[in-house]
Amino acid sequence: MKLGLALALSTLYVAMASRDVLSSGQKITSWEKPAFCRDLDCPIYEVLKTLDGGVELRKYSSGQWVSTDISGVSYKDAMRKGFMTLFGYISGANADGRKIEMTAPVKTKLKPGPGPLCQEFTVSFYLPYEYQGGGAPKPSEKGVYLENTPSFEVFVHSYGGFSSEQSIIEEAGKVISELDKAGEKYETSTWIAAGYDAPFRLTDRHNEIWIPKK
Repeated sequence: MKLGLALALSTLYVAMASRDVLSSGQKITSWEKPAFCRDLDCPIYEVLKTLDGGVELRKYSSGQWVSTDISGVSYKDAMRKGFMTLFGYISGANADGRKIEMTAPVKTKLKPGPGPLCQEFTVSFYLPYEYQGGGAPKPSEKGVYLENTPSFEVFVHSYGGFSSEQSIIEEAGKVISELDKAGEKYETSTWIAAGYDAPFRLTDRHNEIWIPKK
């Protein structure tokens, strides 16, 4: 990733203070963010169970995201384009010209297929807790939209390092193998890659693959 983007990200990720969690206008006091969220707001979930191989079944609460759809065969290019588009939104490309804090993870929905990974991507930023009850400014750039995601369940596998198209394929394969062994039912049409760290973080990185539960 280019140096300019890395520097911009480093500014956003520097020591943000934790805040009360807001969901549908209600304060939630029982949510304790996992360490891999660092000091950033991140979506609320509970672990329903953990499989023998370490894959977690998580139930995520409904939440507000800002998203953009990207078409192409390169995960790297789609991720870069999607990230910069959403970075523009939180930098002020919205109806109020408002600056919005960075959150985690950067979520990318993928549809397995030719490429070899896929041809369609949806890149999303979770909106900060202060906007989870509503009030996020409307995007001013075409193709960027606010998304209210209902509660959902996903099988989650965590891994380190820098995520790439090849690592996503390999890690998703590990999840699917474990789910098959456990007799779990899951969606085959969609994978979700979640990245929690800025590019300047070289060690102790946290990435996840989410496979939706059927």
